[in-house]
Amino acid sequence: MNLLQITALRILLISLLCLSYWQSTEAQNIAAYVDKLGFLYVFDEGKIQKIEYQKIRSLKVGGDYITYIDNMDQLKMYQNGKVEIIDLIPSERYYPTHYLMPYDVDGQLGVIYDGRRKLMSTEPNLEYSYSDSLLVYVDYDNYFKVFYEGRSIDVESLPPDDKKISENSMAYIDAFDRFKCFTNGQSSLIEEELPQNYLVGSDLVAFVDPYNDFKVYDQGEIKILEQGEPPQSYQIGRRMVAYIDQYNVFKLYEDREVKELLPDQPWSYQIVDNTLTYVDDLGNFNVYWNGKNTILESYEPRNIQVSEGMVAYIDHNGRLKAFCEGEQRFVSDLLINSYQLHQRTILYNVRNQDWIVYWNGENYHN
Repeated sequence: MNLLQITALRILLISLLCLSYWQSTEAQNIAAYVDKLGFLYVFDEGKIQKIEYQKIRSLKVGGDYITYIDNMDQLKMYQNGKVEIIDLIPSERYYPTHYLMPYDVDGQLGVIYDGRRKLMSTEPNLEYSYSDSLLVYVDYDNYFKVFYEGRSIDVESLPPDDKKISENSMAYIDAFDRFKCFTNGQSSLIEEELPQNYLVGSDLVAFVDPYNDFKVYDQGEIKILEQGEPPQSYQIGRRMVAYIDQYNVFKLYEDREVKELLPDQPWSYQIVDNTLTYVDDLGNFNVYWNGKNTILESYEPRNIQVSEGMVAYIDHNGRLKAFCEGEQRFVSDLLINSYQLHQRTILYNVRNQDWIVYWNGENYHN
């Protein structure tokens, strides 16, 4: 059997395996860890179970599933309470995201989506980028393509000069220096002229045009936020843009309106998903979520992590705290070595090296 036949057989086998269990569902609450003995455990909505009894080579967490390479070099996936083999001769180049899993096997680019394995191109060593909902690449024929919601879309007949992607959208400069946006499976023109700089969020693009106007492209409509005065800095998330204007005023664009958050610029700020966190000019740690601002601490905490509207951090006493659904929560009174926030599940490690899972207001451990 030659190499081409082996590759084709692998793709057929893996497609059948994937179809048997992969489902495109809303994100679950999942975490995974390896204990001191090398056993692999999975936490799945209030239950912890051991799924491997030998040391594993690697572990990655997707939206509602985990993938790992076991001690026999098999790529496996846990989802919906089941473990299945998805590749018998795996590559380390597999990338689980929220809704899809791109992979690069034998130099060929593909993706697993909705239970099916799809080969994107047989051209080896393509350049590509990906996010929760998009796989973006230039094929062998120079077509610029996007895999989105189960299909490969020819976006342009020539590669872009530049591009940036978010979890579900893309902004790019085409080969003719036109500024465009790809969202909801379609490409649209933003402006004919090149922007000075730009950022893309979910269904939203922010940019400074050639005339120093600071604008957003919001659902097919361009709005000028600051005319002739580009911001000192800006960040973008899910349909929101935070920025510091020329007069050091801290502002937020949300729901098609600009509001002032602070009269003086914050010490630092960031947007992740639908949540803005910042340290104000007095040193207070703030969270802006769902239209409301909350001061969590009078100082800047350590190791701040944000995901899906949840904010976790370590306070000045080394304790782990969180903000979720508009409320501050105390996760643990124990001193924390490290922690990981995945969606709205926190996996943390304490001094005796035990792993504990915080989910839905409760702590779980095996």
